[in-house]
Amino acid sequence: IGPIAGIESGLYHASNPSVVFCSCDTPGVCTDLFSHLIAKHRHFDISLAAHHGIDQPMIGIYQRSTQSFFAESIRQGNTKPPRAIKALNWQAIEIGPQLNFYQNDLFLNLNTPQDVKNNEYDQS
Repeated sequence: IGPIAGIESGLYHASNPSVVFCSCDTPGVCTDLFSHLIAKHRHFDISLAAHHGIDQPMIGIYQRSTQSFFAESIRQGNTKPPRAIKALNWQAIEIGPQLNFYQNDLFLNLNTPQDVKNNEYDQS
């Protein structure tokens, strides 16, 4: 059923009250991004990175307490993370050039070897 299952399972198995999520196909993310999100998280259920006004539901901080909500969303057939998230107390944190850790490839999404070749992503 996609990413929502990963979110629900991660929250179910988490031992900390806050959980960092990051998709596995965004190699440009850095620890400074997560430090920034954690610092801004405060009293929200979910704090997502946003880039150019587009929310990144697989890059963010989630409260473990939302696990039962995600489990129920799955049971009801609501398997799209953005739709489920909007029912919770969430925020989008805009990430852009104003931040010292920002790089153009921070949210670059690579799924295939061709994506790597097309984007000339430097893994060094």
